Amino acid sequence: MQLKSIKKSNDRINLRYTTTYYNSWNSCINIMQVVFEDFYENTKGIGHFMIAGSVVNFVPVIIEGYLHKTPDFKEEHGGIFIEGKSKLLNLDMAVTIYNQLNVVDVTVFYENNELPKEFKESDHVLDKYMDSIEINGYSVGSVINGMFLLNSSNIFTEYMHEKYGNDFSWDKATEEEKHFLSYFKNKFNKLGVSPWELPATWDECKKKCN
Repeated sequence: MQLKSIKKSNDRINLRYTTTYYNSWNSCINIMQVVFEDFYENTKGIGHFMIAGSVVNFVPVIIEGYLHKTPDFKEEHGGIFIEGKSKLLNLDMAVTIYNQLNVVDVTVFYENNELPKEFKESDHVLDKYMDSIEINGYSVGSVINGMFLLNSSNIFTEYMHEKYGNDFSWDKATEEEKHFLSYFKNKFNKLGVSPWELPATWDECKKKCN
């Protein structure tokens, strides 16, 4: 990420960063998952909002510690807000990411109304941290997508085994079954569903892949 602006006031520093790419809703969730894990022990609040400057709808419980498993985050919103204390930086902070934009806003709160000593020497204290949460956010997305693909392909394999048993060759497979094999091998990116919506049955798997 790149630092685009910084404004210091009596009790806080407001910084604006731009991400490498414009953020999809999934990207917002994945990047903020990384921040949430850093803030986890000292999270004051996390939620979503419709438009910049609107009221944040705070989410009281994050299911199993994962945003992508939490119902409040499964529908798209304007962005995500989180406030807490960074374990890595030992700073009280708030981070806001905006859906469909390449903007992340960060607020660093003063302790005892004093400018953190790090910012007395440079405005770029957070640069490496912001780069890290973006890169690791993309990694989180890759893991979730990989879990979906693995789960779906396992369902397909179980279905084929139940239908054909050990006496199977691809000459016996239907065109639909051949289609799904090709799909799992080559066309994961064409899925028209969110990566966390893991299909629980063969019928669901067929619907999601059509």
